[in-house]
Amino acid sequence: MSVSPRTPSLIQPQAALVLLDQVQHLQDLNQFEPAALLDALEADLGPQVSADGAEADRLLAQIAAQLDALHQVLSAIEPFARKIMGIRLLHALASEPVSPQLRPLLSATILSYAGDLRVLAQRLERSVSVTALDAILAAAEAVLALRHELQQGVFAIGQRLARGYLPQVQRAARSPLVSTAHAARLRQIFVDLQKITESPLRLLAEPIEARLKKLPVPEAEILSTLSSQDAPETASKPETPSNAHGRFALLEID
Repeated sequence: MSVSPRTPSLIQPQAALVLLDQVQHLQDLNQFEPAALLDALEADLGPQVSADGAEADRLLAQIAAQLDALHQVLSAIEPFARKIMGIRLLHALASEPVSPQLRPLLSATILSYAGDLRVLAQRLERSVSVTALDAILAAAEAVLALRHELQQGVFAIGQRLARGYLPQVQRAARSPLVSTAHAARLRQIFVDLQKITESPLRLLAEPIEARLKKLPVPEAEILSTLSSQDAPETASKPETPSNAHGRFALLEID
């Protein structure tokens, strides 16, 4: 018998998402504070619950809701980064004679250059002036740095939640009060939380139900690994999300 997943997350990180949505102009962007977003997200999440085996349903639902709220915010950071690239380029290239397609193209593909702006420079060096190239690279660097900072902050919250919940999930899964089905799901959650402490990028990739579907139900012995696990104290360096656009050809400017 399996435990049916509950209704979708009851935690909507509205305060955090509103802060991302409110940035529409350069002035908004200049006033945007990453710390304010993270504080809003913490408030959206609420406190960690404390539950025993008799409250396994409550524990499972709260963990899923909080982790999925983090997934929502991480997913929203990606279009936010593309949006603010467009904002920066609108001002940086206002007086530059560049192709009208260049700004939306760069905004759409900026995330593919995370970690290697040299590729962007090489693709643009024959298409735009030196002044325009410098402005584009400065905008790209600022956008990717902000995206990285926001991701790192959310990842740190996720890792802290995971470390905090691991002992509770371990105790609940071992409790004689839980059903066999609940114990199995708790062990799956236990593995998911361990993986989050090792690689918080997992939170961005998929919501919790999609992640759990890919996890085989572990044996009870998995619960004994907590005491020997060295959970990282800081968030792992995020990997660059895959580029959905692939390689592209830039228009030559006559």
